[in-house]
Amino acid sequence: MVDKGKRKSGAEAPLVTFALFAYNQEQYVREAIEAAFSQDYENLEIVLSDDCSEDNTFAIMEECAAGYSGPHRVILNKNENNLCTLNHFFKVADLASGELIVLSAADDISVSERVSVTVGAWQETGVSALFSDYSLIDEEGVVVNEKYSPGNHSRMIERVFGRACEYEIHGASSAYDVSFVRSLPRPDARFLFEDSYMTFMLNLFCRPYHKIDDALVFYRQHASSLSNNLRPCDIENEKSRNLALLGPYKNRYEMSLFLYEFALKNPTSGFNKDEYVKQIGFFKCKSEWFEWDLYSRVKFLLSKDSYPEFNRWMIPRLFGLNFFVFLKVSKSWAVERLRSFFSGQ
Repeated sequence: MVDKGKRKSGAEAPLVTFALFAYNQEQYVREAIEAAFSQDYENLEIVLSDDCSEDNTFAIMEECAAGYSGPHRVILNKNENNLCTLNHFFKVADLASGELIVLSAADDISVSERVSVTVGAWQETGVSALFSDYSLIDEEGVVVNEKYSPGNHSRMIERVFGRACEYEIHGASSAYDVSFVRSLPRPDARFLFEDSYMTFMLNLFCRPYHKIDDALVFYRQHASSLSNNLRPCDIENEKSRNLALLGPYKNRYEMSLFLYEFALKNPTSGFNKDEYVKQIGFFKCKSEWFEWDLYSRVKFLLSKDSYPEFNRWMIPRLFGLNFFVFLKVSKSWAVERLRSFFSGQ
């Protein structure tokens, strides 16, 4: 693992890998690749990696790579089988020649100075990982929020690892020290959330990381993305969206079990296993709550293992999926009506 001190800057610019990850994103991938090619950092290799897409995503990657004549080295990769997000991340980390790997999803757009700013912060701080604020865009690329900060300081990290004022990393704007990534265990299971995995490992091993207070990515919100904040449009669509989230929630719960077992076998002074067991219970709740009856939901709400943030999540869902969706759509409708009223439309 690398030293935690500051790195050399200036003329000794390290080789960096910009990794663009894609899966069935033919609609957006060309724009993401163009953003990768426009990076103003000179000592850069670009990996265009497709996780065995079923559409034309990789064909577009090939076309863009063939037509590129810029200064960066371009590497094409298509996985023979779909690896899922976390193992795809490890696969590309193994392909990387850079000391730092900057991650980008094929439906997002990086600003041209993203790598330069990230490398500057990395050299200045000596951290093992970085991420930044971002701008939110919709399906058409229209900016809906110019500067969005991904979350607040995590109470989970404070409780489980005893590290106050830390964030949970947001994968869309993340970058990692490659040597640290390669030192980590490779799960056999198909896990979706590489940012949650890396947040856990960084804190387990007391590795520093840093949030850059600049919007370096245009983060796209659309209906097919796992994490989006799109306003609900109608009851049936919102109900379907919430049911579709149960799979990712279950995947997150299963990954938490893997992380827990790993932490028990690799104990560190900061890890509080009892607190993480409570987190595991919450992940389990999020994957099963719609199957519970009212008594079970109330029981969870009143449990000694519950926290205010758990309660805030559960209270709107106490009376089941249909009632929760009705509340959510009604709230969205009311907000839109108020916005239209005050804007004079």
